[in-house]
Amino acid sequence: MDGHEDLLGGKVPIGEGDQRFLPLVFAGGPQFHGVMPYANGRPTSWSYSVLGR
Repeated sequence: MDGHEDLLGGKVPIGEGDQRFLPLVFAGGPQFHGVMPYANGRPTSWSYSVLGR
């Protein structure tokens, strides 16, 4: 087991912003570039684009 199942399944505490992009990291899909601005220590939005498209 790689351990990412625990991360994505909520068994390991992760940051609020991490919840938005970690599924893309572990999906094994194409590379992506994401932008997640923060205000007062919390993410305010999340957008990404797939590289090479």
